[in-house]
Amino acid sequence: GCVDHTQRFFEDGEITPARFKRARIAARLELEYLNRRYRETGWDMAIGSSGTIRGVWRVMRGAGWANESVTRTALEKTIEMTLTRKHIDQIDFPALREDRRPVFIGGLAVLAGVFDALALKELQTSERALREGVAYDQLGRLANLDVRDESVQALSARYGIDQEQANLVERTALRLLSHVDTAWDLNTKPIRQLLGWAAQLHEIGLAISHSGYHKHSEYILRNSDLQGFSQTDQKLLAALVRLHRGKLTLAPLEDLPTAWVKPVKRMVMLLRLSYLLHRSRTPSLRPPVRLGVTRRGLDLSFASKQWLDNHPLTLADLEREIEHLGVLQMKLRLS
Repeated sequence: GCVDHTQRFFEDGEITPARFKRARIAARLELEYLNRRYRETGWDMAIGSSGTIRGVWRVMRGAGWANESVTRTALEKTIEMTLTRKHIDQIDFPALREDRRPVFIGGLAVLAGVFDALALKELQTSERALREGVAYDQLGRLANLDVRDESVQALSARYGIDQEQANLVERTALRLLSHVDTAWDLNTKPIRQLLGWAAQLHEIGLAISHSGYHKHSEYILRNSDLQGFSQTDQKLLAALVRLHRGKLTLAPLEDLPTAWVKPVKRMVMLLRLSYLLHRSRTPSLRPPVRLGVTRRGLDLSFASKQWLDNHPLTLADLEREIEHLGVLQMKLRLS
């Protein structure tokens, strides 16, 4: 927030105690929604990672106010010293890198707001930041330790999702995917992961309301802080979950990368079929289905001819689905 805060409160470069106070309070307000949860949980050590925090630490260390960490006392002294400069152009601390000087005042206000919100007394600093975090995340994915899996599990637990039902929908969706992945060019790990996560979280909106819960699910997934997920990841996941039931609309696909539109449309079909096959919420249900790709759509067949006769409500849903899929210009045939 150093750039945003500097532009917002010190746009003309002028520095005053009143402006700094407003910037400090604004930073604290940004953390208001989570500071109680953090403080009740507690911590053994607070660590700050960013060029801004390291820059503040270097300034206070250069002034002889700190050793290996940022303390509240040293922070307040640094603020007092900075406020003696009346303009951003006058920030000339020897320990501060040249490229950090234009945004130092905004970053200092944000750091002060963090100290205030979390009642910190001391903050260790880390030389590692975003770039190293991205590299660490990618290495974890190569070793099948994807932090996104943990984020999905945490979100599922937080919103009380019916785990057994989610597992059933996921298992059937991935089974259907295995029938068409080659023909539809969906035979990749990211596709399987995305479809699996969507199945796990498709009912997350039930925590808000049963009516139109798929819309609530989309909102939650678009706006939650999902560790490890990029903004594109979240848009893709939210679009899949939004379209897993009800009448189809192409609106959730409008802000997706062009290369993802066709794969998402196809995954939507698989997720919708899996959802319908498990509408009864029968424990351990394993529909004896086989899915094939036709020139204009899909052929859904059942190993047991009596299965659909024994599940008339599922049959009615599937027949209604034939009409819905027209929006995607796809045909579904039951056999």
